[in-house]
Amino acid sequence: MKMKKVGFLVVGSFLVGSWAVGQWAGFESAVGSGAGFESAVGSGAGFESAVGSGAGFESAVGSGAGFESAVGSGQWGSGQFGSGQFGSLAVSSGAGFESAVGSGQWGSGQWGSEGVGVLDTGRIQRHLHTLSTPCRDFTTDKLQNVYVVDKNNRVHKYGPDGREQFHFNNNTRGTLQYIDPTDPFNLLLFYPELQVVATLDRTMNETAVLELFTAGIFNATAIGLATDNNIWVYDQAAFRLKKVGQNGEVLIQSDNLSSLLDAPPIATQLLANNNIVYLNCPGQGVYVFDNFGQFHQLLPYPDVVSLQLQDGKLVLYSDHRVRAYNPETLQEQVLRGGINSDVQVRYQGNRVYEKEADDLVRVFSRTP
Repeated sequence: MKMKKVGFLVVGSFLVGSWAVGQWAGFESAVGSGAGFESAVGSGAGFESAVGSGAGFESAVGSGAGFESAVGSGQWGSGQFGSGQFGSLAVSSGAGFESAVGSGQWGSGQWGSEGVGVLDTGRIQRHLHTLSTPCRDFTTDKLQNVYVVDKNNRVHKYGPDGREQFHFNNNTRGTLQYIDPTDPFNLLLFYPELQVVATLDRTMNETAVLELFTAGIFNATAIGLATDNNIWVYDQAAFRLKKVGQNGEVLIQSDNLSSLLDAPPIATQLLANNNIVYLNCPGQGVYVFDNFGQFHQLLPYPDVVSLQLQDGKLVLYSDHRVRAYNPETLQEQVLRGGINSDVQVRYQGNRVYEKEADDLVRVFSRTP
């Protein structure tokens, strides 16, 4: 299962956004020994004039560019926004604003070595809860449920309130590699060692099991739920995309992609949305097929580790950044950069989910 990384401002290794300042001290004392915000940033001048000769903050920091692009340049006045990084998140027990600012310097110094943790166009986030189960992987569905796979191969389902609701366990099929949460009432679980796909209902009870060898498939590397509740399978041995019915019948299949393409897909993840099937192949890109299994194009994203479909867009997760790609407009938006390699991130609606080095999933809300 490949489920790989606004928000709070993060300075150094502290979380900013609580508006608690020390012992509930005012903002002024946090930033400048009792001096007001104005004097803290610019010798008594107002904030605007401090950053750019009276120009507004936006135009001062980036020639009309928004806050995100300004921070991306890595410079503000004579200081730095964390070695040019934008969006690295370090959560530390909900420390208040005073602690966060106190860990670095404001003005001529730096905003911490990890950069400012601001995500997608200036939205802020606050910590909602931390899930109690240490995990090796996780994913989410459109209802903001979280599915956590622990180190013993058990799947725990957490509701939007952070409470565990149900769990599922089967250790007779080898390692659970992937969960497709496209339909919260019909989850797909993929066990590649035995080439088995299991379906679960909303209470995590098993409803069906498909052994792919019944469809003549012996080396499936990616599976996904089709819009008609059949299952898309990428058969790596045959280099074909196949739609398989619940009884194992092959309903649709693509041409042999090894003869059609210079480099046939080596797939790790499959997602279907309406009449489009996306096949993610790290190191190659994202192959796009129609609902009849016909190949259409290769999206040039070889660095993408995992995909997510949300609001008609592809959310592209790479090792150090998150992007959103709109297939209709062909436009791309960088949602976040500078992600630490040991942090796994997922977006879902107005929430951000992060698994950090301690293997716990933390849930944050994004506020417009």
